[in-house]
This record gives sequence, C-alpha cells and structure tokens, in this order.
Amino acid sequence: MEYHFDASLREVPENLHDFKNGTQVLIIECEKLHGLAKARALSKIGANQRIIGCLDESLQYLLKAKKILQQFPEYRLSFINDLRIAQSLQFGQNFEQAEELYQALQLKAVSDPQLLDLLDYAHQHLGKNHFDTGAYDLALIEFEKALKLRLAKEDHALIKSSEHAIAKT
Repeated sequence: MEYHFDASLREVPENLHDFKNGTQVLIIECEKLHGLAKARALSKIGANQRIIGCLDESLQYLLKAKKILQQFPEYRLSFINDLRIAQSLQFGQNFEQAEELYQALQLKAVSDPQLLDLLDYAHQHLGKNHFDTGAYDLALIEFEKALKLRLAKEDHALIKSSEHAIAKT
C-alpha cells in the first residue's frame, strides 16, 4: 500500500485498487484485536481512509482509536492519531480546526521529551494546512522548520518530503 505526493502535497495511492483492498483486510483483521493493538489498527485504517478520500469514515476510525487510547498512557500513538485527525479535518476543509490541533501538537511535542522527535511532523502538516488555504508564506515557514528538524534527524525520506513541499510552495 504505497503512495506518492501530488502537486497539492497530498498522498495518492500508487494503485488505488490495491490500497482499498489492503485497507479492507486491515478492517477485517481489526475486528479480532483489542486494546492498544486495536487502537493502532483503527488509526492506520483512519489514515488509509483519508488517503482514498473517505473522510467521514476516516474520522470515525480515528475517533474510535482516540477513545481507546484515552485508556492507555501511549502518548506517541495518541500524538500520531491526533495528527491524523488534524489531517482528515484539513482534507475536509475544516482548516481552522486542523490548525488548532496542529498547533496544540506542536506545543505538546515541545513540552514532552518523549514526543520532541515528532515536532517536525506537526510543522510539516501545519505547513500543508497553510498551503491548502493559500497562505504560502506561512506554509514556507513551517516547511522550513520541519526541514531543519529533519536534517538534524538525517531522515532522507522526510528531508525529501520537506524539500518537495518547499519547492511546490
């Protein structure tokens, strides 16, 4: 279930049919899971549903994952799930709600050493939110912050993603 980024900086499945089938397999497997494993699967399903354009379903799965995660001290997965919620809100053109959540995630990452390595994601996705609203100057600032963090991490795939976003802005 691979994807690439289009000119709008959105994920596009390499093969939509395979992506949908893979997501259906995850949905079936998820029924057998409990606890954190179920929350992890629900979050992944929610992300996949967003990628294939099923935004209502995406939010349903992500909110189910969030409810389960509230029972566990699994801060990283909660952060990632909230990031996915913000993305689904953004894709549904709920830009203000998405921005608020991205900003809250930035504050959370800065204030928690266990989450600091996820700060670049919050910057990158807030940048994408600004990009979608046409606030290209703000988008560029966020992409550059993400790139700086990603260069320090030496994660070449993430660096490439930020450089791609900067080039498109």
